[in-house]
Amino acid sequence: MKKSRLLGAVCLCALTVICTSSNAATITIFSDRSSFLSSTGTSIVDDYENSNYEQVMTDIEMSAVLGETEYYTYGGNVTNYNNVQGWPGYASNAYCSLCYGSFVLSFIDTSLSEANGVYGAGIDIATNTTSTEPYYKYSAKVTFGDGSVNIFELPHVGPGWPPTKFWGITSDAGIFSIDFMGYSSTTGDPNRTYLVIDNLTITASPVPIPAAVWLFGSGLLGLIGIARRRKPSRTPANTSGGNTPVHGMNTPEQRSRMSTPDKSDSGASLLT
Repeated sequence: MKKSRLLGAVCLCALTVICTSSNAATITIFSDRSSFLSSTGTSIVDDYENSNYEQVMTDIEMSAVLGETEYYTYGGNVTNYNNVQGWPGYASNAYCSLCYGSFVLSFIDTSLSEANGVYGAGIDIATNTTSTEPYYKYSAKVTFGDGSVNIFELPHVGPGWPPTKFWGITSDAGIFSIDFMGYSSTTGDPNRTYLVIDNLTITASPVPIPAAVWLFGSGLLGLIGIARRRKPSRTPANTSGGNTPVHGMNTPEQRSRMSTPDKSDSGASLLT
């Protein structure tokens, strides 16, 4: 009865974990690519080296190259204007929307999309600055799979072509889209803000072993341990027909000595 009650308690705890694991979504911001990738599942990286990319492309043309991300450009005179090219001082091709325009990346229809978009998205930022001080920066307006929206400030990189900085985000709610909003293209300020990105990465969610499984397994191991401790020890039955060995008398000579009467003692008793 005690075992069944304990097993019932373990199952109830496991059910509680399963029910509460789907509470409010967690949003995590990353500044390191390796940490970002290690916390996600399958990923797709666009390094913008595909031969079908051109220096100037429309939104439809840009979106069709890999078919994993939809591009929408806007702001001032950069609507429907995408650039993929090499840059002076930068080692590879990179992307911008005339480099001072705003653009939206949509992840609703990709090979990694779930019901609420992708689990994570990240970029290498080659530059994010204005040409002169004060150095305004782009920000990222993220629309999540549950309909909520948050705006995040992107790290400052530049001016010039210093080492890139990584920015990534994951959310249990999913990510529908990211709007990279340029200061100059949204405010009309003549002090243009430039944003150049590379290695756009989208990821699926990881598939960890649920916490309830660990809890249930540890509970079963605990039950096995309790059962073993309470199990009485059994002495093997004596099937040889001889005397049961006495503790400390395990050799044949010792057992023979215990079972054979001493003749001298027997004679003494008869004489008396």
